[in-house]
Amino acid sequence: MEEHKEGCCCHEHEESCNCGHEHNHEDENCDCGHEHKHENCECGCNHNHEEKNDCVEQEEQPIAMKASYKRKLAKKDEEIDKLKNDVEHWKNEYYRVYADMANLRKDIQKDHSEAIKYRLEGFVSDLISVLDSFEMALKHDPKSEETKNFLMGFKFVQSNLLNILSNEGIQIIEPKINDKFDEKTMQAVEKVQDDGEENLIKEVILKGYKLHDHLVRPAMVKVSAHEVENKKDDNGESHQDK
Repeated sequence: MEEHKEGCCCHEHEESCNCGHEHNHEDENCDCGHEHKHENCECGCNHNHEEKNDCVEQEEQPIAMKASYKRKLAKKDEEIDKLKNDVEHWKNEYYRVYADMANLRKDIQKDHSEAIKYRLEGFVSDLISVLDSFEMALKHDPKSEETKNFLMGFKFVQSNLLNILSNEGIQIIEPKINDKFDEKTMQAVEKVQDDGEENLIKEVILKGYKLHDHLVRPAMVKVSAHEVENKKDDNGESHQDK
């Protein structure tokens, strides 16, 4: 049987002390080398604590770690929500800019088409005086064979020119006598006394021209009216429009 050191408070065993049983020591000064179970430790573990609060600190550490993890997770959740909001914001911005670009592209294409469609408007406006000259020359009846041949040549040139302009979208506005006056395509340069219906075409002075749906020049006409304003001539005498 193993001899116990002096001061050992362990229980007496019939056999040797190295039986492996746990010793319940009341004295912390026991130096038998066995694992002691301290009565003043509240954890109930077989720990060899220097102080009573060591076990409490170890229990508090996991709680503190959990709280720290929760704070970190909450912060990450906030960051994730912010990133989601940023993604939604920039996605909306992308769609808005994409729609604006699509509309801008349509406007540019429309302006380009309009520019091509009406590219001849300025040219036709300058050419109108030439067309008017042809009209005035062809109104007169030729008095000689030579003049008749000249007028036939003028008529041939005029016809070819008008065909070319027609292929480019030029339309001639040529009202007929007693047609109703249309302020959208005509301009009344003079009123003629007439007891019949008013605003009827009585004479076409100059033809009008349109390029597609753009009015280049309205037709210059005389229209009927029941009453004609009196005009004064240079001598101060009044007279009616004829």
